[in-house]
Formats: sequence, structure tokens, C-alpha cells
Amino acid sequence: MNRNTFLALAASIPLAGVAGPSVAADVDIPAELRGGRFFAVPRLPDGRVFACWVDTNGSGFVFDWALGEYGIAAEPGPNGQGRTAHLPDFDPRYTIPKPLLNDGRLIVFEMSGGDRGDPILRGFPAQLGGTWLANRVWRFDFPNAKLTMLATSLSHAQTTAYLGFDNLYPQVQIVIGGAPLSASFDTAATVSYVRERAGDGPQLQAASFVARGLCDAWRTSFPTWPVDLGVSTRRGVDRIIVPEVTIGTVTLRDVAFTTRPDDDVFAGTATQVKIGSNAFAGRVVTIDYPNGRLRIA
Repeated sequence: MNRNTFLALAASIPLAGVAGPSVAADVDIPAELRGGRFFAVPRLPDGRVFACWVDTNGSGFVFDWALGEYGIAAEPGPNGQGRTAHLPDFDPRYTIPKPLLNDGRLIVFEMSGGDRGDPILRGFPAQLGGTWLANRVWRFDFPNAKLTMLATSLSHAQTTAYLGFDNLYPQVQIVIGGAPLSASFDTAATVSYVRERAGDGPQLQAASFVARGLCDAWRTSFPTWPVDLGVSTRRGVDRIIVPEVTIGTVTLRDVAFTTRPDDDVFAGTATQVKIGSNAFAGRVVTIDYPNGRLRIA
């Protein structure tokens, strides 16, 4: 399934919000960081880990191959388009909450041959996105690799910046090079580096993205910003290091933005940048979905 087809299917599933149940206490989610990106890692009753990529800029899905691997039953999607499935039942000691929206169903991602060869899409059976995150308050503790669903909302005094939403997907105003920009908040943004550009980390690492035209404009306007060409296992992917990214009352420093082949991740969006998990290494980030508030500590 190519990206545009998948996005069209995701858009076909109604994402009407519902009031989230009250949470009496904070809930720690079994989680780990992989290349700087959060994965929820619940376990099945037989002890197997069911790793889920946590994506603030995606709707949520289960790969088609995971249906047979984990004994998950699929059902037809809305209006007969595609298929959907529920998460499996987990060991209560290592479980996660179910998605609140779409009756807990996730899209079944029917992988094409190209998808199966994409290293970014390997090593996990599901993605948890907007239908799981919405109407809840989440703390992403990057230094300690802890993901927590919070019982309390952010106050105005705790808020670094306010969020807007494109459907269920958070967006935030940032400032780069003196210019304000609307950025998608994308915890799952990933680059597959060639080994010599990966530094001390794995080849798959958290990223932030920039559209090719804007990247070229930055290179012209700010010739001292470091640029590396051809950094990815995908052709035509370049990296630019932005010295300062301001979000509300916080300034993040030396944030790496990479381009994407044919600007694919910007298809159907009005934004030219996606701020990803690499920008928040060493930080604790709280996203209050019901109140549209963001805290960076």
C-alpha cells in the first residue's frame, strides 16, 4: 500500500472525539526508546512483546502480517474500505489502554513489496496514533525512556506553548531563523541513515523533517548552518542543522532536519516542517490533548 492510498484510507475512518474516562492516577505505559523514538511494549499472555510505534502524527494501524502472527481477527472497514482490527488482549501486568476512538479499532496496513523492504517499517506489529492519544494527557520522558498517561491536565502556568490540531494531529507554532512556522508535532519521524552519517547511534534514528523548498531557502539565507548531503539509505535525503528552534518559551538547539524523497510526508498537508523526537532528546515533553497544551521541560 503506497502512502497516498494509506492516508486516504485513514481519512475514511471517522475520528469523532469522545470524552476520555477520568483517570484516578497516573498510568505508566510499558515503553522503550528505539533510536530516540518511543515504542509502547505491552506483552501478550504468552510472554511475547507486542511493540507499538507511538506516532503523534499518525492515526494508528496494525500491519497485515501481524494478524496471523498474533491471532488478531480483522473486520471490514467503514463503507467496505479496507480492514480494521482491535489490539489483542495483553497480560494485565504489561498492558496498555485501548484506543478511545473508532471503537478501539485500528486500520490494517496492507503492506506492499516496497513497504516490506523499508527498514523504518520493520520490527514492530502496530502503530498507536491519534485514536489512542486523543482526549488524554501524555508525558514523554526522553531521558528516562518513560511514557505516562497522566491523571491531571497542564495548567496555564505549566504551558510552554499552545497546540492546534489537524484532525487529531497536534501542530505547534515555532520560530526558525526569525520566521514563524506552523509545524506538525511528529514523535515517529524517522530517518534511515547510511552508516557513516549515523554517528554513534543506530541507523534508524528519530528525525525532524523539512520540505525541500524550505530547506533550500534556509541554505541560501543561512549559509553557516551545517548541511550534509545524501545522509540516508533513501536517495536525495539531505540534513541541515538548525542552531535554534523556538517553541513558545523554550529554545531548542542544534536540531537536525532532514528532507524526504519527493516530500512524501508533506502530501496533503499545509505545513513545511515536522518537529520530531530528535528535537527533545534530554527533555520531558507533556502533551495535553483535551486542552491543547504543550510543556517542554
